[in-house]
Amino acid sequence: MRKVILASLLLGLTSCGSSPTPATAARDFLQALQSFDIPRATSYMHSDASISLVETAMDEPYTSAVRKALWNRMTFEIPEVAASDQKETKVPAKIKIVDMASVGDKIIAQKDMSPEFIVDQINSPSADMREETIVFLMKNEGDSWKIANSEDFELEKLLGGLGGL
Repeated sequence: MRKVILASLLLGLTSCGSSPTPATAARDFLQALQSFDIPRATSYMHSDASISLVETAMDEPYTSAVRKALWNRMTFEIPEVAASDQKETKVPAKIKIVDMASVGDKIIAQKDMSPEFIVDQINSPSADMREETIVFLMKNEGDSWKIANSEDFELEKLLGGLGGL
């Protein structure tokens, strides 16, 4: 019974942008990107974090369609990192995402920059994938862990290697 109550509490916390462990917060952030739930993704970011990558995802239909397709194809693995009494900790995440440089080569070869063509290339089962490691710097904010700014957090990795996308 105690396990059921604890599981219910944890599920309730993670659904509100509050995460009991650093790894859970990083995992929830990436899952929010996968489902293109931008408000939920930003809720896992520390107040000092630069969240322009996530916030600009909805700026224009072209950007929105491409990022939605890209993040939907993304897969990731995050090892469990135990929460400690520390205020900060690092969480590595191995991601697999469409290689946008390869998509760019196809755009040039086909002379087609339409959002539909780009999304089709991203969604293609034969799209080249790249594996990256992102290191999230996690900061404790009361009862939850949030992603903070860090030199290790290379946002362009979440864009398939193209930072300007």
